[in-house]
This record gives sequence, C-alpha cells and structure tokens, in this order.
Amino acid sequence: MARKIHSMLRAAAFGAAGVLATLCVAGTATAQTGADVSPLPATSPAPTVSILTFAEKCLDVWGASSADSTPIIQYRCHGGANQHFRVRGVGYGEVEIRTFAGKCLDVRGASSADSTPTIQYRCHGGANQHFRSS
Repeated sequence: MARKIHSMLRAAAFGAAGVLATLCVAGTATAQTGADVSPLPATSPAPTVSILTFAEKCLDVWGASSADSTPIIQYRCHGGANQHFRVRGVGYGEVEIRTFAGKCLDVRGASSADSTPTIQYRCHGGANQHFRSS
C-alpha cells in the first residue's frame, strides 16, 4: 500500500520563490497548511510521488531526458515517469528528491542567487540537493 504524504514545500527549492507545491502519492492531492514533510527513513524504499505546483501542474523532468542538467519544469500532469519522484530523508529534517532517472533535484551550481534554476543532476549529497519545508 502506498504511503500517503501530504505537505506543502516552499518552491525556493524548485526555483520560484513563494510558490507552493504539494506532494501526492497514489493520486491523493490534499494540501494541508503547515503540514510537515514526513519522508521515509533513508533505509526504506521511498514511494513514487508526483509534486504538484500551486497551479495544479506537475513538476516534470523536461523532455523525459535522463541527462545531467535537464531543467525541472512545471507541466500539465500526464502521469509519465518523468513526473514521478522519490523523496528520501537524509537527516536534520531534509530530504533528497530523486527523478525517474535516479538523479537528484539540484539547485544549479549550488548558487544562492534568486531565479537559479532547479535541474536534474547526478546525486552527490551536496547541500544544493537537499530540501526542507518551512
């Protein structure tokens, strides 16, 4: 049985300050204000989730590419593998978000600048690949 995860994430993690995203498992999309991200422990296999934006669109690995540096975009939900992610706890209230290609969501170049895009990149455990809710 899929584990239900309902939470709001600040989209600074997704490259657009102030936008909210909802994690959904098994087609459930109930936003809960102030809810906490409750990822599975790092040793447990994480369920596949879709991440919905404020506009009820899905985060999407552009063009279903498995290449490093592929942009993460907002796109009409269609259920493709490139719109499914795995959220894994990495400690200290932070999570790593993996794409269908086994790569991590990554704030490009570990930049702290506004408007820095979020991309898919090989997982290396850097701070720019760890996210938390606020």
